[in-house]
Amino acid sequence: MRSKNFTKKLFLVLSLTILGLGGLKAQIFSGTYANDWLEGKYSQPWVSIKAGAIPLGAPADNAYTRFKGIYRVAMNSASLPAAIKNADKSFLQLWHRGKQVALIKADDTEILFYAVPNDGSSDAWFFRPMSDRVNPYYSYFSDESTYFLTVGASAGDRAAQVTVNDAGATVVDNHTRFDNKFFVNEYSHAVYYPLRPVDINSFYEDGKSKTGARLTDNAANRIYTTNGGAANAETFSLQVVNKFGADKAQVQGLIQGRSYFPSGGGTRKIRIYAGKDKDNLIERTSVNIAGFSYSTFSFDLEPGDVDPTTGAGVLGFSTDAAPETVGANTVYDTYSVSYYNVIYKQGFNMQGQTSTEFGFAAASASTLNKVVIANPPANVKFYDISDPDKPRIINGTATNLQFSRINNLPLTMLATSLTPTTVGDTKIATANFVDLNPASFNYLIVTNATLEAAAEEFRKYRMDDSPGVKYKAGVFKIKDIYNQFNYGEPSPIAIRRFVDFMISDNDKEKYLLLMGKVVARNDRSKREMPDEVPTVGYPSSDNLLVEGLKGQLQDVMTIPVGRVPAINYTQAHGYLEKVKTYEAASAGLAWRRKIMHIAGGKSEFEIGLHSGNLNNARDNSGLATTFNGTVESHLKPAAQAAIIPVDLDITAAINAGVGMITYFGHSAPYQTDYNFGYVSDAAKGYANSTKYAIMFYNGCDILNIFSNNDAETVNDPTSRPQSVDWLLNPNKGAVAVFGNSFSGYNESCNEYLQELYPQIFGKTDSQRATIGNILRATSYETKINPGNFRMAGGDLRTAAAAYSKRQAQLNQTVLIGDPALKILISAEGGLPVELVSFEAKIRNANSVEVTWTTSSEKDNSHFIVERSYNAKNFEEVGTVEGKGDSESLSSYAWNDNKPLSGKSYYRLVQVDRSKGENGKTIDGKKTSSRIVSVDRPFSSSLIISPNPAMDRAEIKLDLPVEMKSWKLLDLGGRVVRKGLTGKSINTADLSAGEYVLEVVTVNDDKYSKKLYKK
Repeated sequence: MRSKNFTKKLFLVLSLTILGLGGLKAQIFSGTYANDWLEGKYSQPWVSIKAGAIPLGAPADNAYTRFKGIYRVAMNSASLPAAIKNADKSFLQLWHRGKQVALIKADDTEILFYAVPNDGSSDAWFFRPMSDRVNPYYSYFSDESTYFLTVGASAGDRAAQVTVNDAGATVVDNHTRFDNKFFVNEYSHAVYYPLRPVDINSFYEDGKSKTGARLTDNAANRIYTTNGGAANAETFSLQVVNKFGADKAQVQGLIQGRSYFPSGGGTRKIRIYAGKDKDNLIERTSVNIAGFSYSTFSFDLEPGDVDPTTGAGVLGFSTDAAPETVGANTVYDTYSVSYYNVIYKQGFNMQGQTSTEFGFAAASASTLNKVVIANPPANVKFYDISDPDKPRIINGTATNLQFSRINNLPLTMLATSLTPTTVGDTKIATANFVDLNPASFNYLIVTNATLEAAAEEFRKYRMDDSPGVKYKAGVFKIKDIYNQFNYGEPSPIAIRRFVDFMISDNDKEKYLLLMGKVVARNDRSKREMPDEVPTVGYPSSDNLLVEGLKGQLQDVMTIPVGRVPAINYTQAHGYLEKVKTYEAASAGLAWRRKIMHIAGGKSEFEIGLHSGNLNNARDNSGLATTFNGTVESHLKPAAQAAIIPVDLDITAAINAGVGMITYFGHSAPYQTDYNFGYVSDAAKGYANSTKYAIMFYNGCDILNIFSNNDAETVNDPTSRPQSVDWLLNPNKGAVAVFGNSFSGYNESCNEYLQELYPQIFGKTDSQRATIGNILRATSYETKINPGNFRMAGGDLRTAAAAYSKRQAQLNQTVLIGDPALKILISAEGGLPVELVSFEAKIRNANSVEVTWTTSSEKDNSHFIVERSYNAKNFEEVGTVEGKGDSESLSSYAWNDNKPLSGKSYYRLVQVDRSKGENGKTIDGKKTSSRIVSVDRPFSSSLIISPNPAMDRAEIKLDLPVEMKSWKLLDLGGRVVRKGLTGKSINTADLSAGEYVLEVVTVNDDKYSKKLYKK
């Protein structure tokens, strides 16, 4: 978050208190999963080839120049596997974005193909609305395109050869010239510059993109003819040469607003000029832009706008907005140029250039054309690249080039004498495509190459060793996800599509753990995101990777997501050991019922406001009753109420054990204004081994883990964030941390806090969800809460101001830690036995074994084993005698030899001995444990038979509950059949394809399964 001392210069009044620390550095998704093109091809050998951009320096420089043209892969490349080298070359196939590419050449020596840079079109998925992606010349993440080479089951596509020699060919004497210039100096919404939107969303809007340098009205009648004011700034130049005919050249472009001036967020006028030089500019058009929005412009070049001899000219830009005085500061309007194009009719003259593109208007498929091209280079070759994936080789010479037309479409021709660009071995790699079954996984770990071993340890723990629930965990490398869910292109959309696909079995009780870092800060990020696990936008949001899928509300997570921002194996492994310790602990856990509230603020009023928010959450959540917890409060001293950090000494309390720390106040990534410091700071003396806290920060930037600050130092702007330090330090600190990745506002932070606390403290140990599901439920409740906001008419970019803050809270609340972690369990639901473990495991195809171990027992008569199909409605299925009174380890086991199909749940009910009182027998007290689950593979609660069906299908619900109703939906969500208790579906007149059967029980449980109609 930007420093408050910057923002207060720019905005006199903010309707909400921003919790930033002064002076410190501080669309709904739908559609394909992008993997449908792989159907039937998973068993083939695959190689990914990066093309469309050429490295400018050493690989470590991570700098590329975008280049579309002919690329070459040598068959002797060390990166090509034998399956490719030894294959019949006629069966080689090349694929790009799910379409097969026509190879220009494929033999035992080399393959040649036409490749283009990554245009970033998939970025549009994160724009709201998607049409706000108005800069088509830039990808947020990548310059390179990915092409996949394989040995197919049939012959691969090859570029058609076009050879025409027809005296009747129509002569064409001009083409459309298209010159583009775009700029990537800065980020349009200027997160790390004082002039920025008050509320910055993580999703993209208002044309968010890289753009040109800031152009500022800081002098009278200032007209910019360069991209910025530096002496070496690039000139807004243009050139019109060899123009054909009387039609005027046209200039088209995009201008981005970069400030809220003039006052009140109104529009400013941007004037556009043209002239042969900066001293001969004439205004040609103007546009009006409000705030940080954008506008396109278009005008005709007049004859005097370019030099009559060279055809050279320049563009100029100025703003009508007058400087404003804000406090003691003068503030100027700011804007920038993102791109401009010059388009005109031109004669055929290559003027010695090594490569040129010629554009032709549409013509009928029967048309034959002829052109004569002057001044070509030696050995020039010609290609029809109208469809970049299906190039055609045009045979002929520049003095008599004839060609046919296709499909009544425009034609783009490439004339080039360049030697094909050889793809280096480092840009060629084996690609692993796996035919995934979504039902096989409910715990998804996405990681990078550096942390693969640590991720595998996490998978094994969650799959085999975690107490209670045993997850169907899988490790998925980010490069594989790019390949399979975004055609090999680095982008967070790949993770989103992956998750969408992995919940296509309609099981939303899954988890996503992101293991690895990402540098999302615009001025520090690297192209292609090397070895990173991406997030969405900056300010960054992991939640936007999973929100709004499968009918979930927009801005609400569909499945829980957490991140372990480790940069090496040691950090990731150390965190896993903390999780193991936290979840294994079963005795002496009273410290987990101790909660600490810390309130900061820059004034006595703010300190009271923030502490009041904490007190309300304490009093209205069940913290003191259901949870039976205590709160230790720390208020920043009013006598030291400046926004500067004030030291807080809580070392003794932390070392004794605190279950949860909630902070409410100003913050920056490396400190809070009532500052308890870094857990690794030796001077603080923190040593809370085995007593790891849960931490919740309400304040700006403290969870900003996306700015590439990784130094294991303390209390410095370059240090890794304080939140990360508490999480990743081994043997002390916290086991889960969450809070704001950017702006934290008092109102929206408080809304979220008031919804969160009942989710945590209004539940018993057995009822309390995992940390990820707690945050998901909190997001949902915060979203639907009707108080304090209304959406404005449905136009997302004009959402009511109150919801804008709430939206930032929902999107930018980041969880670092394992989302499947069960938190603050202080006893097994208050059992008068010390329960060391409680588990349910599949014993064989027809049996589930329920086991538990106690370390001590008091007045224990017996245990009742209860089972449920939905974790709500339980029935007694077995009893086991207890030990009465015991101080030694006792182990128990009970076998369920008639287990339920699919997923089922078990819990223990511990029953005290009966007592005699006044001649009467008093039944012993009953206390329930936490719930554990087991999923029987190859069994299903909902059975459709036959499936696929022809004329009729029968429904069987293999559960101890009756069906209330059912409905059959097509993939568009339309109901095509419905019924009540009848269990037969007439499918005779349905079209062949996929449908979804949804069944509702009398307990209002919902089950669904796909039905296939032959």
